[in-house]
Amino acid sequence: MTELIDAVKPAVSDAPATEPSANDTPVEKWYGDDHATIVESKGWKGVDDVLNGYVSLEKLQGMPEFAEYMKGIPAAVEDYKYTYGGEGDSPVSDELVQGFFKLAHEKKWPNAFVQDTIDFQLESIKAADEIYTSQQAEKKEENISAMKQKWQADYDPTITKIDAVAEKLQVKEYFEQLGIDKEPEIVNMLLTIANSDSEDKLQPGGEPLVAAKTLHDQLKEIMESEAYKERFHPDHKATMKRYMDLNMEIANAGQNRAPAT
Repeated sequence: MTELIDAVKPAVSDAPATEPSANDTPVEKWYGDDHATIVESKGWKGVDDVLNGYVSLEKLQGMPEFAEYMKGIPAAVEDYKYTYGGEGDSPVSDELVQGFFKLAHEKKWPNAFVQDTIDFQLESIKAADEIYTSQQAEKKEENISAMKQKWQADYDPTITKIDAVAEKLQVKEYFEQLGIDKEPEIVNMLLTIANSDSEDKLQPGGEPLVAAKTLHDQLKEIMESEAYKERFHPDHKATMKRYMDLNMEIANAGQNRAPAT
């Protein structure tokens, strides 16, 4: 029987493997160790990737809009300016603006960025105020509806009585500005005063206090203060709290002059 022949195998050369050239640079060595983090984060595979990124950056900085925006970096804090574009005086206090100027100077922000940032903050506050006002209006309607359901035919005369007390205590306009004139706590407080105090007790009377200002004098001073008028004044919150406390003292006293001490 004829035997099968063995397959011919290619001859294996005993020649040594070719040594790498001294000019060949391994791929993993095209950047230094100091740059390893950024290379890996950017996903760069070679020098071409780095050069392409640099070219893109040059194009961005070369844009007229960007160049014009960035060149307005003031040399000093005093050179920063802010112009309020709304009606009336700016609601932002000078102290707050100057503090922002100092931060911008430290961060080397252009003046245009400062202008845009402050305007954006004011627009955000305005939007928040509008939402709050809308929610307060809805809540007020709910309170009125609940009172009408509870008092039925007595609603109108009861509200008239409550408003009269608030007028005599000089808190009606203030409560309305805060949007709390129909809050159950306020309504119950005024109704309690109306039911417990006779008309003459709500009228000014008695000997004037010599050594102390009346509560209404204190309220007037607060309303004329900058801390009361400017929402962004550093003492505005504390001033508004004191104003509310004084109103509550007047309501609890049930008279138009400060209680004797």
